Order: sequence, then structure tokens, then C-alpha cells
Amino acid sequence: YELGLYTGDMEVHSLYVSTSGNDPDDGDFVLVQELEAPLEEEWDSSQLYEITDLIAEGVFYVAFYYEGEYPADKWFVDDVYVGEPIARFELDEAAVEPTDFGPGDTIDITLTVSNVSLVDSLEIDASLVSDDSMLDLGAASVQYGVIPSGGSSSGDSSFAVTIDAEHPDNTLLELTLRLDDGE
Repeated sequence: YELGLYTGDMEVHSLYVSTSGNDPDDGDFVLVQELEAPLEEEWDSSQLYEITDLIAEGVFYVAFYYEGEYPADKWFVDDVYVGEPIARFELDEAAVEPTDFGPGDTIDITLTVSNVSLVDSLEIDASLVSDDSMLDLGAASVQYGVIPSGGSSSGDSSFAVTIDAEHPDNTLLELTLRLDDGE
């Protein structure tokens, strides 16, 4: 993930890789790519960068290079992942039927999930979990299938949740959506 501030004043953001050392003054760092400005004041996932042609198996070092003079931009980098590209998801929409419900009712929840990564997902199987012992989540899971990069899915059915008749009314129902790609 990366975030930028004052990106209109951006000078140089670069990505380098080395196989011989972690000191840019001593190593053989090779430019992977000059990077574009990150989003202004918003965390966003960065692009994928192919480095397999630059490294062999074993130890390698990644360097983020920043250059700027006042007034310069500010560049924040977090959660760096090195490996095979993986799909990332965000909850897009939650629809509940009926919309007016209470203790003793069964509700159907349809959850729309978006693949916000640059790669297609594997087959996705989803389930709802909760620590609330007064909710019956059933044993069913919902199949979301393969969700292409930039695509979304609402699954092949909704989740049925039965609220115990003794459940306190007008309280938060805490549910967690778990996505499983079998890996």
C-alpha cells in the first residue's frame, strides 16, 4: 500500500532490487521501475512489479528510492508483499431481507464482494461466523466462484441467519465474512 501527500511536488519515486547487498552504496541495485505518484491522501494498493528476471532464487533486497527538495511530496509505503500475486477483496454491499426484523426472525443476507487486486481470484467459498451464541448461522456456505480483477460477485445464494427469540432487541449483530480460496 502507498499514500502520497503534496504529490504535485513529486520528483522521483523508484523501485530497485539487489542480489548482492542491502547497502545501495555497495550493492548492485538495479532499477525495476520509476513509480508514478500515489493517490493523494488515500491509502491504495500499488501496482505489481515483475522482478523474477532480475533475481535468482535466494536472498534479494528491495529498495524504495525517494528524491525531493522542499517543497517536496511525502510518500508513505506499508504492507509490502513479495510473492505470487494474490487477490484482495472488499465488501461492496450488504443487503438484508426483510429490512425490519427482530428476535425470532430469520433474515437473508446478500453480500457483494469486489476483487480490488490486479489478479483474478481462485474459486471462492464464503461463510459467515459470529461469536453471538444467539444467532443460528446454519451450516451453509455461499459459492462466489472466480472473481476477476476489478469484478464483483454476490455469490450463488444469500446467507440465512436466524435470531433467537430471546436475543436482546435493537442490539448489534456482529458477523464476520470468511472467504476461502482453498489455498
